[in-house]
Amino acid sequence: FRVALGFVCLIDILRRIPYIEVFYSREGVAPNYFMSEISGRYSSKAFTFLSSLNTVTEVNIFFLIAVLFSFFLMIGYKTKLSHIITIITILSIHNRLIILENGGDLVLNNFLIWAAFLPLGKRFSFDRVLSSLRDIRDNSPKSLNSETLEAKDEPRSYWGLAYFACLLQLAIIYLFNYFNKDGNTWEQGTSIYYFYHLDTFLTPLGNFVKEFGLMPLALSKILTYMTMCLEVLVPFLLLIPVLTLWTRRFTLITMIGFHVIIGISLYIGMFSWIMVAALLLLLSSRDIDLLRRLLKKFSKGPYI
Repeated sequence: FRVALGFVCLIDILRRIPYIEVFYSREGVAPNYFMSEISGRYSSKAFTFLSSLNTVTEVNIFFLIAVLFSFFLMIGYKTKLSHIITIITILSIHNRLIILENGGDLVLNNFLIWAAFLPLGKRFSFDRVLSSLRDIRDNSPKSLNSETLEAKDEPRSYWGLAYFACLLQLAIIYLFNYFNKDGNTWEQGTSIYYFYHLDTFLTPLGNFVKEFGLMPLALSKILTYMTMCLEVLVPFLLLIPVLTLWTRRFTLITMIGFHVIIGISLYIGMFSWIMVAALLLLLSSRDIDLLRRLLKKFSKGPYI
């Protein structure tokens, strides 16, 4: 989850860099003094450090800092510090010109904040490697490949309110997406058919589906009603306290597939990809052990 979250932040920042002068500097469409005037003296203010920066060079440096610490978050180096700085920079960029923000940006902000209370540097991170090098002096391949570090008094499971908050956030997103699907096209089952006729939003794959007629009305109705069923079902699968291993496995597989198909078919910002990253939180220790056993089948000798 941490790797995917950091990667999404990194891509979100990099895709905005070509538009720094236009949207994020005083030389662009919304200079700092203009933003102060339209917001009013007593109106609520959005948190952003970019309103204090004037030149394009200063804003470029700010973006470079954001890129650097998003990368550090992705690889798990000084994880908590990198995470906090990434939150500050991402929120500053998103809030600099809120009219550019969409649902995907809001979801990214939410999960960045909730995840700050999770122990994201405990596994698959530079912090973990550095910790193991300090605690264990490996002097042979056998000791290197042993699970000595795993045998320490470290929990295999994590219990915390922040994790429940992430699950609740996912459930709310899907539930309200379902409530908002109340137009005629959703009722008639034609929404997905019309999605693939929105030329402005179609990716090359989406155009391929449109041009070759791969989304007939009959298939559209099936997929449209399946989408609505999944979005009303998933919140219960996420929060139900029984059979959690299987309900979350089902949610993980189906919804990642769902979001990947949307993400490669339509240009709708980062929403699909941050949802894919957030869904990785559903992986349990048993899932990780299963993946480990599968990978061992491809190994002819001991790990090195």
